[in-house]
Amino acid sequence: MDVLPDRTSETFAAWLAEHPGEIMCRDRASAYTKAVKEAAPDALEVADRWHLLQVRREAWQAAPT
Repeated sequence: MDVLPDRTSETFAAWLAEHPGEIMCRDRASAYTKAVKEAAPDALEVADRWHLLQVRREAWQAAPT
């Protein structure tokens, strides 16, 4: 597991270029989406439990009552 120094698409794209063929678990930040499309379009992206639960909680809170 690597922790990057910031959340920019440039930093992430540079990391992806150094780690081809990686499987990555990331959050939904638009900078990460951009970096993956540019630097590693064939990478396998997976969601972790925390982010899956976050998405479901946000959808539940946004649902009309």
